[in-house]
Amino acid sequence: MFGDSLPDGWGLYLMDRMFRQNGFNPQMVTALERLAYVGDQCLGALSYEPEMALVDSNSRDIELITLGKEAVKEFEGTESHLIAHLMNAGGSGGARPKLNVTKCNNGQFSTLPNAKGEKLAY
Repeated sequence: MFGDSLPDGWGLYLMDRMFRQNGFNPQMVTALERLAYVGDQCLGALSYEPEMALVDSNSRDIELITLGKEAVKEFEGTESHLIAHLMNAGGSGGARPKLNVTKCNNGQFSTLPNAKGEKLAY
C-alpha cells in the first residue's frame, strides 16, 4: 500500500539527485525516510508526517518551456540547476519525465504546491 506512494523511474531519479545534493547517500535512505520526503506532495489521498525538508522551497515560478528543457537535460544525463523545481513538478512515477503543474488564471504555469488554478499533468 505505501510502496505506491514512492516514486519509481523518473521520480526516484530526481529524489536521489536531491538526496545527493544535500549530502545523503541515496542507497542509505530508507523507504520511510523517502515517504517522509514525499510528505504531502504525493499524488492521491495519502500524505506522510513528519515531513523531511531538504531545501527551502523556491518561491519563483519557472516557465513551462524552461522546465521542460531542464527535464530533457536531466533525462539525457546533463545535470539541471533547477532540480528542486523538477522535483516539485516531476516527482510522479514512471520511467519518463512528466510535469505536474498548475495553470494559473493569468496563463502562467506554476510548480508551487499551493498555486491556485487548474492542476495539469504533462
